[in-house]
Amino acid sequence: MKIQTMLGNLIASGEAEKMIVVFPQMFTTKENIFPAFTNESSRAYDAIREDLENSIMPFIAENYSVRTGRENTAVNGFSMGGREALYVGVTRPQLYGYVGGVCPAPGIFPTVDGNMTHEGCMSPEEFCFGTAPSPYVLMITCTRFDGTVGDAPDSYHEALTNNGVEHIWHQLTDGDHGEISVRAHMYNFLRYVFKAK
Repeated sequence: MKIQTMLGNLIASGEAEKMIVVFPQMFTTKENIFPAFTNESSRAYDAIREDLENSIMPFIAENYSVRTGRENTAVNGFSMGGREALYVGVTRPQLYGYVGGVCPAPGIFPTVDGNMTHEGCMSPEEFCFGTAPSPYVLMITCTRFDGTVGDAPDSYHEALTNNGVEHIWHQLTDGDHGEISVRAHMYNFLRYVFKAK
């Protein structure tokens, strides 16, 4: 979706900080088959939290010159990746200072949609940071009419609002589940990330 070009242009214009961006394959199997919509596959997706902490982040720190600490670490994703970025960011606030979700998929909360009955990972009341520090930036972007994730983004926005969590809610009037929402989100997210003072 031309994110590399966008980031390069933002860095060149001084609007974004220099950064390393990693796009992991979130769910893999021996057969490399995309998983079905089941609670079992959702739990496997949720394991990205441990994959990030125990595999990807140590690999990056060992092989690249990076700054560490939550003020220098972000998690962001689209669709199921957006759901997982929000889940990871809320459950590991000590690691991630910047959290973003584009058209985040359902399933953090128990719910029923056209695909399945989601068991959920937490309740809407738990979708907050308690005594832990909130992210410097927490952003959710979606389109008003998304036929893929339905009202899941709205439910996350509503839970954060009800729990008094400061966040950016960006709802586009045009587009659906895809490039328009991703590019709008990334343009804004990349300009704000790693600028906490």
